[in-house]
Amino acid sequence: MGSECYNLLFVFIPIGSCGILSTILSHCYYDYTFAGEDTTLMSLPGWKEIPPNSTWPDSLKMCPLPWRYQTPEELGNALPTWGTFKLYRGGGYIAALGYDEQTADRVLSETLSQGWIDRQTRAVVIEFTVFNINTNLISVATFFYEVLATGAAYTTKKVETLELYSTESGSQEFCYICQFLFMAMTTFYLVLLLINLFRQRAAFFKSPWNMIEFLQIVSSVTSFAFYILKAKSILKSIKAIQSNPYAIINFHSSLSWAEWENVSIAVAIFMATLKFLHLIRFNPHVIYLFSSFRQSAGNQLSFLFIFCLTFNSFATSGIALFGPSTLYYSSYLRATVSQFEFLLGKAVPLEELRAVNHIIGPAFAFLYMLMMTILLMNLIVSMLNDSYSDAKTNVEESAEDLEIAHYFGERLAGLLGSENRERHLKKLFCDEATFVNMCRSEAEPNCLSSNGILQSTRERMAKIDQRIGQLLQLSQKGEEDHYEEDIDFLNLLLAVTPRLQGQDTQEAIMY
Repeated sequence: MGSECYNLLFVFIPIGSCGILSTILSHCYYDYTFAGEDTTLMSLPGWKEIPPNSTWPDSLKMCPLPWRYQTPEELGNALPTWGTFKLYRGGGYIAALGYDEQTADRVLSETLSQGWIDRQTRAVVIEFTVFNINTNLISVATFFYEVLATGAAYTTKKVETLELYSTESGSQEFCYICQFLFMAMTTFYLVLLLINLFRQRAAFFKSPWNMIEFLQIVSSVTSFAFYILKAKSILKSIKAIQSNPYAIINFHSSLSWAEWENVSIAVAIFMATLKFLHLIRFNPHVIYLFSSFRQSAGNQLSFLFIFCLTFNSFATSGIALFGPSTLYYSSYLRATVSQFEFLLGKAVPLEELRAVNHIIGPAFAFLYMLMMTILLMNLIVSMLNDSYSDAKTNVEESAEDLEIAHYFGERLAGLLGSENRERHLKKLFCDEATFVNMCRSEAEPNCLSSNGILQSTRERMAKIDQRIGQLLQLSQKGEEDHYEEDIDFLNLLLAVTPRLQGQDTQEAIMY
């Protein structure tokens, strides 16, 4: 394990930030805001003002480092920092805790004894960075201690890991090849997108599939840009550490660019998956699926209204009943997220609800599972199942797509073998029941329109005519063969009859 460096940062607001309330209350401190943050450049220990006649060198001597404000740019924080409740600018007062426990204890005892953390403090951030040479990973651990204006304090933690150096292994070379191919394909499709956009102009955005392709290419390009920014930020931080190992260097910018890179890649993968649905849209199952959604749009909207109403009722009731005592219902956002997790299979915190009220807690959990999970979820499943069955029966709206799907199936069957091709070709011919039923039978899904019926009928009649012609030829040939056989037989009889008559005369003389 590599070395560790601890930093302690906190931000606070100045006195009198409550406006007119500060004239009524002796001590009034409001929540943290960018405008209300104390950004005094230097202060004496105990947050005392510097004498007005002090020179700059004297101020530096009188004000230790923990009492000097540092801007986000000086700390290398390109973006503000999110806590649990507030968004912080990224600047503040820094106390470097060093590389060992003794130094950290000495710095903390000196700063805390002089009131470095007081009632005006709104956030205390403890951060340390660990680098492991064996795994080539650097981890940044951040612990937040936030204080609200009411005095309530909350703690959160966050651990982020980043790959620091590039190794010369075979897997890394393969990764470089994949990155190069990704960049090349992104550039190629970007050029095609610009050409289509120039040709179609505003009409390009009327198609939802064009929008998906547009978002895919844009997210791919942005991921490439974020990758370059991340690499530059990592290189800059490494150079700063190499020049001064004891300087306060963080990797917040690198982690931020890496996070945005992951978000861009996730969006690109999501859009590529949706685009794959467009490629397999001629699959019969996919056609029936989309058709079922179109045919049941009205029922789904009605069900969505009922679902949202019931869901919101449970959320607001849970906030009123369990909000002061349970984190799951402490706010409307938390209640919404928690109830969606319950629908996806997460266990309901029955013990926490029971601790609030022995009767209402279990009853609330039981009613929620009964209404939302057992009734409404099964209702929407049955609704979609019926819509899917109707879509398979009423295929008039998807007739053209199914014909194209059947054509692709025939071509694929022809590539796989003649046996499969013959099996698929038999489905082209409709019986009388299929004609009467307007080709809506599931047994003949390919006879969908009048044109298809006529085409299949023509093909069948042509084969029948061809077969009849073959039979006529065989019959004519058979008749000719029989006629020749009869003539041969008569000639044989004519040749044999005189001999038989002469033989009979001789036998009569002998007698």
